[in-house]
Amino acid sequence: MGVEHHLDRRVQRFGAVGQPRRGHPLAATTLDWAPALSAIAVGVTLLVLVARRLPVAQARFVLGAAAGLLFGLQSSLTEVSIGYICRHGPGAFVHYWQPWVLVAVPLYGALVIQSA
Repeated sequence: MGVEHHLDRRVQRFGAVGQPRRGHPLAATTLDWAPALSAIAVGVTLLVLVARRLPVAQARFVLGAAAGLLFGLQSSLTEVSIGYICRHGPGAFVHYWQPWVLVAVPLYGALVIQSA
């Protein structure tokens, strides 16, 4: 009843204060995406910079965390991009930025993983 109990209480508080809810993936605007994209970009950049200063054995773990952030973003972008592509066909690549970023993010994630 130590760590698990405290973690459970924190998760309950987060749910009560934050009131997380699932929205429609296509309803998010670019401004809705901006905080998450900024946080991920800063996080990945900092992790890569830290990894460059660490011994190889430790850098692998840090680069793995950076790649994990990118692959999490890829998952979110996949859901949104598929929705746009199903609705608008290939024209989604002209009208929306998410399918383009979906192409770039896994490439960068793979580069980060290969650097580990």
